[in-house]
Amino acid sequence: MLSGQTPVFEIVIPVVRPHIVQGTIRPLAVTDTKRSNFFPDVPTLAEQGINGHEVSFWMGVFALADTPHPIRETLQAQVSRIMQLPEIRQRIDTMGFEPRYSTAAELAALMRSETDRWSKVLRETKIKID
Repeated sequence: MLSGQTPVFEIVIPVVRPHIVQGTIRPLAVTDTKRSNFFPDVPTLAEQGINGHEVSFWMGVFALADTPHPIRETLQAQVSRIMQLPEIRQRIDTMGFEPRYSTAAELAALMRSETDRWSKVLRETKIKID
């Protein structure tokens, strides 16, 4: 986009945030289910009448499947504690991400939902992954 080879693209806000702030890129829509805290004047796709294209960026912390339950519980508690630290939240915010913490069960449900959703897209569009 910056080189003029494509007029429109979709990417996570942290990557383009400096360009938006500088005015070299103009955001048209947010693909998440809600507006971005960084650009609250930019409407979501759904607000513009484009439904069914909600996409959000997420990350998770994982352990090996055979990790003992007490260790998984300790790791989850520590990640939760760390995510609440003001300096960590500020650092994540500075990078351009909007931190949202969930439990292991919520992350697992999200992953199942995302797998089902994108598998359907791949099947319907006949996209092949090599």
